[in-house]
Amino acid sequence: SSAVFEGYIADVGIKRSLVSPEELDPGWFMPAATFLTVLYSIEVGCRLAAYCKLFFTGSDKFWNIFDLALIVLSSFEYMQFYVGVGSVSFIRGLRLLRLLRVIRVFGFFRDLRLLICMISQSLWSLFWALLLITLILYLFTVIILHRLIFSLRNSPEYAADQAFMEDVTNMYGSVWDSLFTLMGSITGGIDWIQATTCLKQVAPIFRVLFVFFIFFTVVGVLNILTGVFVERAGELCG
Repeated sequence: SSAVFEGYIADVGIKRSLVSPEELDPGWFMPAATFLTVLYSIEVGCRLAAYCKLFFTGSDKFWNIFDLALIVLSSFEYMQFYVGVGSVSFIRGLRLLRLLRVIRVFGFFRDLRLLICMISQSLWSLFWALLLITLILYLFTVIILHRLIFSLRNSPEYAADQAFMEDVTNMYGSVWDSLFTLMGSITGGIDWIQATTCLKQVAPIFRVLFVFFIFFTVVGVLNILTGVFVERAGELCG
């Protein structure tokens, strides 16, 4: 119920903000959230009283500690709202932590717990996969930028083409912009042919380079990484 209520708050809040940004949330939101937190606290308190030491040492100890942490963090928000204690900007930021209650739903379903377990066990592999993709994107970014720099400095007609300069600035105006463009090209964020529109004016070979980049990353690297994660998940299930 708390997760559904947080979604309702977000839905109402964005609609009111788009119509009237200075308008605050309805006054009954905070009392309703407080009531749900009290019920949540009573549930955790009953479990603590029933399990005693096992609350912190049993098989569900991590979920129990997670519940306690959410209650403590929520209490700071309500303390600021009702008493006015603490920094407003910091305490209001704690409101987002109430969304972590949605994670608690995973504890009630075995299949969801299994999925979360597989994801958490694959985080280290995910880190190395992210590093590998970043290095590949960085390599192609440097190649593209160096060729663009050479063309802009030695061919004044490119600088006179306003449409060309605008495209280059938007897509390859910096290392970060270039990384973002290449990432969008391999993940469906933008059409990779669109990303080569300005590059082909500099050198037609860029089309061949980009085709190789897409083939290498999408067909090669990403499929291999997918296979690694599937194998890793199979090991966990076994």
